[in-house]
Amino acid sequence: MDSPSYADDISPYADDVHIEVSPSLAPDDTGALSSDTLADLVRFVVDAEDGRLRHVSLVLAGHETVRSLNRDYLEHDYNTDVLAFSFSEPASPPEPADADPPPPPLVEGEVYVDVETAAERHDEFGASLEEEVCRYIVHGVLHLLGYTDKTKDANRTMHRLEDRYLAAFPSD
Repeated sequence: MDSPSYADDISPYADDVHIEVSPSLAPDDTGALSSDTLADLVRFVVDAEDGRLRHVSLVLAGHETVRSLNRDYLEHDYNTDVLAFSFSEPASPPEPADADPPPPPLVEGEVYVDVETAAERHDEFGASLEEEVCRYIVHGVLHLLGYTDKTKDANRTMHRLEDRYLAAFPSD
């Protein structure tokens, strides 16, 4: 694999993606997904979006953890499939036309995937458990890159990007 051209403070290989599986999940709850595959997926999406990956913690958890975070930090007392918390500075306002282009987005944050939701809903979408978990991961990383899904158009854009990246991601 060729090394991406990141700024000196961005290391593409030094623990840039940390995978954690909640102890509340049974060993089979995450399907056949390996930590290496999940980390590669995060890197793939960030690279495809011309982002600069500093660090992403990817946490595979269940309803209790994700709902608690949703309630405590977003004041939404309901289950959700994925939460993303960015630690990066928000994008700067556009510069005048003659200014240097801004650097690519810096990606640093946490993505919490509710694997129990994926297990409950993957059949509804004609997907395997692993495919549904990967969709949630891509969705969370897109949020870290600055995408939102608060409007119908923005939601459609994110869904198109999810489809594009999941189809293009090299699988074993």
